Amino acid sequence: MKIVIFEPHPDDLLFGAGSLIFDLIKENHDIHVITFTDGEEMYVNIKRIKITPEELGKMRVAESKRVIEFLSLKKENHVMLHYPDGALNEHFEECIQKIEKIVMDADRLIIPSNNNFHVDHQAAHDIAILIAQKYDLDIEFWVFSVYGRYNEDSIEKQIQIEINNQTKQKLNKWFEIYQSQTYYKSFLKMFLDKVNQDTQIYGIFTLNDLGKYHNFK
Repeated sequence: MKIVIFEPHPDDLLFGAGSLIFDLIKENHDIHVITFTDGEEMYVNIKRIKITPEELGKMRVAESKRVIEFLSLKKENHVMLHYPDGALNEHFEECIQKIEKIVMDADRLIIPSNNNFHVDHQAAHDIAILIAQKYDLDIEFWVFSVYGRYNEDSIEKQIQIEINNQTKQKLNKWFEIYQSQTYYKSFLKMFLDKVNQDTQIYGIFTLNDLGKYHNFK
């Protein structure tokens, strides 16, 4: 099975697909990762952060590449698009042209939820839908929600993944790669809480479900 994971920023692979990816690797799927932005604006509105956006972007790009090595994924299956953090929605057409060949023969897309407050997560969701509609793709969408929550309207579409202690240990080892997350204690605690959660919810949809659910529009 060809699985394409949409990573809006260089860490959303962990927070979006982290609880699934070890099983996907064991099952020997053809896994592709698309990293849309460099994530250089993570601390832009926080004072006294001792790293510039340019330095942060380079750091997070390097971390993203190390994660691919950590997971033993194929380097050639990792595409980094380097769009500006917070401005992915300004590059829809160009982005679609760059990635549609990767997506058009996929069996499953793992993508961010609709209706979340981060513009890049929303844009990544919308780009996935636009490509799927363009080619009328008969595929599964596994939808994760880093920001926001799942509504009860899609309860029958949801799957809850239990995360055991062994997997948590792997996720924490993975998280150690993201030294860029350590500059602000409040962010660090939030990210660690996500890494150590006991379950993660995904919504599983097809194009026939489009527009019917809060997390898939």
